[in-house]
Parts: sequence; structure tokens; C-alpha cells
Amino acid sequence: MIVCLNYDKKPVPEWCDEAVKPPEEQECNTHECPTCEDGEFGCCPDNSTFASGPYLEGCSNCSISKFGCCADNVTDATGPDGQGCPEYVEPEEASGEEEMAAKKEMKEEKG
Repeated sequence: MIVCLNYDKKPVPEWCDEAVKPPEEQECNTHECPTCEDGEFGCCPDNSTFASGPYLEGCSNCSISKFGCCADNVTDATGPDGQGCPEYVEPEEASGEEEMAAKKEMKEEKG
């Protein structure tokens, strides 16, 4: 139901002109949301982020980040040995893996 209200939010039916009244029901969101493929500069390598300029401008470049890329070659690792990546597996205690990881981390911090 469509009503005409004054500034005090009181109904004033005589203000409603049937000729210009909008339909009581309308379709909304009839267009799909744009994807990066529709963007001016296309998609970043993750196929979901919009590039902000030519030659992948504005896209993440994990290959030059501190800890490199995850296995997808798109996502930045947040720590050594793929930490922060979906495929990362925590070293198990007493397996010897944690000692190797600690040595590698110390080596990276020094050099």
C-alpha cells in the first residue's frame, strides 16, 4: 500500500495523484551484481578481485611478499612454510617437524 504523508508523517490522501503514483509492487535487483570480468581492467589472478588498472594493477603479488605464496600462487602466506594458507598443517609435537621448522625460522630471521 502506498500512502502520501506530510512532514509530520500524517496521511494526506489528497496529495496523492493516481496518475503519478508508482506501482504498488516493483521488481528490484533485476540485474546481477557485476563481476571482475565485467570490470574495465578485468580480474586479478584470484578471479574475484577487480584489477584497478592495466597489467594487474592493484592486485596482490604474493611472489614478492615476505613469506611468498600459498599453493594457489595467488594468496599471500602469513608465515614461513606456508603458514596462513589453507593447505598449511601445523607440525605435530614430538615428530621432529617442530624442531626443523624452528631452525628454518631462525635461519630466515638471520638472513
